[in-house]
Amino acid sequence: YVGYGAFVVACPVLGADRLGGASHGVLLLSVTAAAALGTTGVMARRPPTWRAERTFGYATAAAAVAYLLVGTLTGPVLLVLGAVLLGVADGPQLASVFAIRQREAPERLRSQIFTTAASLKLTSGALGAFAGGALLDHGARDALLLAAGMQVLAVALSSSAPGGRPRTSRAMSR
Repeated sequence: YVGYGAFVVACPVLGADRLGGASHGVLLLSVTAAAALGTTGVMARRPPTWRAERTFGYATAAAAVAYLLVGTLTGPVLLVLGAVLLGVADGPQLASVFAIRQREAPERLRSQIFTTAASLKLTSGALGAFAGGALLDHGARDALLLAAGMQVLAVALSSSAPGGRPRTSRAMSR
């Protein structure tokens, strides 16, 4: 979510540089949200047959590519297509995080874990907005390279994380 925070603050600069006005940057947020909603809706009707960790990895890698595209390619059509790809990645990424959290969190602690995770998400987004905003002096490209780098780091960390299997108690495994 650090990456998304950097993307949000870069949108007015992208709008000004590539869409004819800073106020047009909101188009990128709208396109991203619509693509995320659509992709999540499709996944709800036709869920993947693989584990949520794989969805997370694919979606996070796709988000890294989207940030790179949005940050480096010129032209309004390519910019909007990059925002669509970001939304296509963002919806499944969030859904997979929820699925993993639901599966792994002990029922008695689930509400605390979800609340803490939401706080961490907001804090990460704010840190991304802060860092991305600081990089905007050099243009939106640097902020979006930061966003892409954070996605790559997330893929690397999630790939090396132990586990990946649902927890079971001894009583359940007998």
